[in-house]
Amino acid sequence: LALADAGLRVESTTRLDRVSVRSGSEPPTVLQDMRFDLDGTWSDPLLSAESIHIGLGPFVIQASGKVSFQDEVTHFDVHVGKQAVDLAQAWTYLIDNNMVEGGVSLAGSLELSGRLRGPWKSAGIALPPHDITLRIKDAVYTDPELLVPVREIRGDIEIKDGTVGIHALSTRAGASDLSLEASATGLVGVSAHTRPEAEFALSGKLLDLDEILPPVPMAAAAPGKGGKAQWGLTPSAWATPTLPTDMSSPVPMLVRMIDGKGTVAFDRVKSEGVAYDNLS
Repeated sequence: LALADAGLRVESTTRLDRVSVRSGSEPPTVLQDMRFDLDGTWSDPLLSAESIHIGLGPFVIQASGKVSFQDEVTHFDVHVGKQAVDLAQAWTYLIDNNMVEGGVSLAGSLELSGRLRGPWKSAGIALPPHDITLRIKDAVYTDPELLVPVREIRGDIEIKDGTVGIHALSTRAGASDLSLEASATGLVGVSAHTRPEAEFALSGKLLDLDEILPPVPMAAAAPGKGGKAQWGLTPSAWATPTLPTDMSSPVPMLVRMIDGKGTVAFDRVKSEGVAYDNLS
């Protein structure tokens, strides 16, 4: 801290090499290489930040702007410059620190930019007014549960004042192509309990499930004609002779917690050797 003509000069540096968070018997979540740097001036009630640097491993945010504190309301005018994230490095960091499960991989790049601007009173709202864009560039997702990688993932995710929008998101998996437009409310920026709602439109020319998903024997079903096993495209979590009563749903938690509606339209869908045209 130092006195300056415009007020109190603030230069702050914080480093945490390792923070471990444990919940019950689960493996601890470890946050490594945490960094926070602030360079600016303070003249009550205004903080003018020439540079804000927030880092967590490979995740880095560079920002600048002004924050004023008046009674119970905080006013933001903070700009977040374009930041590039290497998805392979970021995914490895998350796996190594028990933040996501291993087995799948993610590569490509992500570009982040945005702004916090407007008054904020924390009661009931977890984030100040915000407009953040995540641009996905040629990402590739591989999963042992899939026969082919999901590649050429491109599109924008916009997070604006609590609404998440997915725009022109496209990808390919083998010969299949998919395009997605979607929006959701209640996912970001709301501290009070709110059940998220979503709308989506999923489309493409071809969705070849035989090429993407492995055939899994439906063990709980009776054998087919001639004693041959019946086969079907079934989530592997359910491919067991008996279904224990404590088995959780194979549907991802994020999907189960959202109320949604949407449309699905494909020129052709192939499943178990059968082609369905103009499916919607």
